[in-house]
Amino acid sequence: VINYIHPYTPNIVPVGGIHINPQTSPVPQDVLKFMDDAKEGFIYFGLGSLVPTHLMPNEVLNIFINVFRKLPQRVLWKIDSRNLSNLPSNVMTKPWTPQLNVL
Repeated sequence: VINYIHPYTPNIVPVGGIHINPQTSPVPQDVLKFMDDAKEGFIYFGLGSLVPTHLMPNEVLNIFINVFRKLPQRVLWKIDSRNLSNLPSNVMTKPWTPQLNVL
């Protein structure tokens, strides 16, 4: 993880990784199978919680879908609940995944 430079007083010691929760959620079986069967590898694609994909126009979503269609890798796409009927076979969508465990 890359951090920006912060001024610290001499009595502060930054400890990396202290925010990571040791209690993690298991990866769902369908996601595990999707990743394990990916002969060319897989890509985790998520825009974070600040970009609500349910508000994106269909034209933007179709651009993503058309790019994913051309990739040899499988794509695990974290996307808000939405019915996307034109997904290629190399794309799986989920409204949530345990990102740290997937990566």
